[in-house]
Amino acid sequence: MIEFNMPIKKKNTLVMGIGNHACEAVSEIYYENENPAIDFITITSNREVLRSFLIPSENKIYLTSDRKNNKKHESQSNSKHEPVGEGLVALEKLLTKNYQLIFILTTLDGETGTALSKMIAERSAQTDALIISIIAYPYYLKGKLHHFNVESGLNALSNFSDTLFLFSNDRSCLFQDLKETQNIPIPTHSLFMQPVEVILSMISLDGSINIDFNDMETAIKGTNKPAAILNGLGQGKERIAQILTAMYQSPYLAEIEWSTLNTIIICFESGYENEIQVNEIAQVMDSFQNKFSANPEFIWGNCTNPNLSGAIRVSAVLTQQQAE
Repeated sequence: MIEFNMPIKKKNTLVMGIGNHACEAVSEIYYENENPAIDFITITSNREVLRSFLIPSENKIYLTSDRKNNKKHESQSNSKHEPVGEGLVALEKLLTKNYQLIFILTTLDGETGTALSKMIAERSAQTDALIISIIAYPYYLKGKLHHFNVESGLNALSNFSDTLFLFSNDRSCLFQDLKETQNIPIPTHSLFMQPVEVILSMISLDGSINIDFNDMETAIKGTNKPAAILNGLGQGKERIAQILTAMYQSPYLAEIEWSTLNTIIICFESGYENEIQVNEIAQVMDSFQNKFSANPEFIWGNCTNPNLSGAIRVSAVLTQQQAE
């Protein structure tokens, strides 16, 4: 797991979780984060579950698309699936802040969660922020209506997000081989957390070659298509082999078209000892060029991560060509 205590240069980031699994991930990120520069919000239609999350009560929003639960607010809603009530007021007030970056973590269940996600993404897109949606979707769809609702939600989130990171929540216990003899399970909440942690670390770390928000915005802004996060940690003589093995097993790779890759942002991280070597950077770059034959543009940084001792980490964001 990426250490999530890197300094953000401005208070410009909002991380929102919609639904139980996504809110659990946001709660865990909040618990591990020591930086007050990021706002965290959990949004669900279950008051009891909402109370269980570890973030402060003022960061919890109760919101539902079920009009039966909001009778006294019916006059505020224009459609059956339009979320209503005090939670909507709180959300709209929150979005008046001048965020540069908004993460939306959600599960497309084809029901209430999908309706909420579409509404929140639409309102977020009305801001000037870079919108990144991280979406768990069901691999097995339960009938035509379920399929239609999920597809409708995904299309809406694509339209309202600058980019998306997708994974199947039916395969939430995936395995990533970091060592030949050890399989490490990746539960759903870790898959939700990974894009948030990787991107914020990339644009926060300092080093000989930095990756900043402008680099990320240039690669992501307006693509409206899925992207992939790759991340690997290695140490010892075989550390580059360990890293590449882990990176190429990312579940996010299954959700993008390799032939349409546009930009690859790579961040090399090492501590004050055992710094990454030039030949190791070249080894990773050569591997990527051989793996992805679409001839994408590369943006890379070589940064210092004081939390790494004796190990190096390589992270990458792969974006596709802008949707026509």
